[in-house]
Amino acid sequence: MSGNIGPQGQPGSQGRVGPQGSTGFTGFTGPQGLIGQPGPLGVQGNVGQTGQPGPIGSQGFTGLQGDTGFSGPTGATGVKGQRGQLGDTGRPGVRGLPGSTGATGPAGPVGGPGQSGFPGIPGSVGQ
Repeated sequence: MSGNIGPQGQPGSQGRVGPQGSTGFTGFTGPQGLIGQPGPLGVQGNVGQTGQPGPIGSQGFTGLQGDTGFSGPTGATGVKGQRGQLGDTGRPGVRGLPGSTGATGPAGPVGGPGQSGFPGIPGSVGQ
């Protein structure tokens, strides 16, 4: 027959670290988990270098006509051209209103003697 089990003793001091064991075999891949929430937007990165130009594409369709642009500045005066041919005489215009009477001019020079007149008709004899 055995006696009763005695009380548990105090834990002993920690022993020395043992040698590292050999690497075990890789386990099987577990099932894929649920899709997580999107993370916060990251900081914008630096601008990359400019790439090489691409090939020229085919010509596109003609676009719609644009709005009329603003008038440009007036150009310099050109060289004077040759005189043209005389045009046809126009029709007479409407007669205008009479103008106001002008100022009286200065007296003219005294004229020379005039020509002799024709002889007169004889008068009747008196009584």
